[in-house]
Amino acid sequence: MFSRDRFVSLIGLSFCVGLISMASIGCDDARFAGPIRYREHERATKDLADKPKLREAISQSLARVYGDDLSHIKVPDDSGLRENGRYLTNFVRIGEKREPILEKDPVTGKSVAIAGGYAVYRRSCLHCHGVAGGGDGPTSDFLYPKPRDYRLGVFKFTSTNPVDAKPTRADLRKTILYGLHGTSMPGFEANLSASEIEQVIDYMTFLSMRGETERYLIDEAMTADDKDPQTTINAEFVGDVVAKVTGSWKDAETQVVNPSVKRVESTRESIQRGRDLYLGLNTAGPKIECLTCHGPSGKGNGAAFVEPEIFRDVALKFHPIDKAIDDFYQAVKFQLPEAHGASKPKTESKPDLDAIVKFLTDNPPVLNQLRKNRELMKNVLDPAFAEKFTAEPKNVAEEALTILPDLADPDFRVFLVAKMDLWTKSLDVWGNPLRPANLIEGTYKGGRRPLDLYWRIAKGINGAKMPAHAGLLTDDQIWDIVNFVLALPENAAMLPESIPTPAASSAPSRSVAVSR
Repeated sequence: MFSRDRFVSLIGLSFCVGLISMASIGCDDARFAGPIRYREHERATKDLADKPKLREAISQSLARVYGDDLSHIKVPDDSGLRENGRYLTNFVRIGEKREPILEKDPVTGKSVAIAGGYAVYRRSCLHCHGVAGGGDGPTSDFLYPKPRDYRLGVFKFTSTNPVDAKPTRADLRKTILYGLHGTSMPGFEANLSASEIEQVIDYMTFLSMRGETERYLIDEAMTADDKDPQTTINAEFVGDVVAKVTGSWKDAETQVVNPSVKRVESTRESIQRGRDLYLGLNTAGPKIECLTCHGPSGKGNGAAFVEPEIFRDVALKFHPIDKAIDDFYQAVKFQLPEAHGASKPKTESKPDLDAIVKFLTDNPPVLNQLRKNRELMKNVLDPAFAEKFTAEPKNVAEEALTILPDLADPDFRVFLVAKMDLWTKSLDVWGNPLRPANLIEGTYKGGRRPLDLYWRIAKGINGAKMPAHAGLLTDDQIWDIVNFVLALPENAAMLPESIPTPAASSAPSRSVAVSR
């Protein structure tokens, strides 16, 4: 059962310490910020737009469990956080008495006041990750990849299994210390003390717990009746959700995937075996064919993803996906040196409106893209658009042609559908575009230690398209691939530009270095 006495209240950015009954702790910084409130999850706004009572029930439940703003935070009992949230802030308040939270300095041995997780997070993390950890801070729109949204409860670079298991504190500590290479996530090893890093781990974990609880409650409310919200979003159900969320964090510490054997020596033979596994040319064992995503040359241009040129236009230049596909199509078709700003040959043939109408009818994603992101029939209200398309399909097709003239080209229409489908399939669970790593560059977001690469191959990347291979490959085979990947940046000639045949793979690879 869920009851109020399972939770400890934090007033004035304050948390009751489990060791001090009825005590509260808070942060002096809060007086400068005022009562910063959590923003309602965008899914509640969209998916529960017609269920105001359920939305209010969710809001009240979150306030009861986690607090209603950053000045009145609560921590569930048995949350798994260090001392149940003590280090999320920087002072204890018992009645009118205020005492700083002290910690022994490992160098001097003296007791010093801590900053508190919220203060460290606000100073170093909030501008990217946002107030509630939604990855929506004021700088987030200018970054790629997007800052992590903690609210989903999914973290990409972990050492744990099963799929989507939470990270350990060691996983989070490594990311904060050293950053994610090739992204805007910096390392804080030189900026934060060891104590501050532990404090911010506590705080981001707290934000993730709150956000994931909110997500579960929204999922449940989507199929519920708004007339009686307490039947669905009741204290017992909320308590079960909270226990599930907090329990998953505690479980993570026992779910680490450790290699069963030591790393295979990085010999020429091991690297060759790893290469064959990468290309799917091995004669024994499963075919994993990493080249489908990472490409036969290892440059991240496999057939399972759209071309890098299309990706760059959308992810980095913010072009609409249909326009990026069109520019690439024209550049290839007419061998244009540069897609943007180049002079494209004009066609004088009259477009087949009936064919375009059929194409838009048969391909709702294309129609939706033009409607939502390219302002097709922008003066028509959403509820009336479907009716207008049914009544005046050729008028809609003509306007679609003004937005995307190449719809008149039958070959382009086929190309557009195929590439849009690849694009949709390449989004991560946060809805952000993915790009397989260019292995020639030797930059690995999750770390370049052999053990880091072992984890990426063995357990995959949560929320992304990199699958787990533990159980499919032996640990010896995984180490062979690790040795191959680490040797590749200095020996790009090991991989061909096109897919070789199995017979060709038996020949010695060129210039294979041994990485020890």
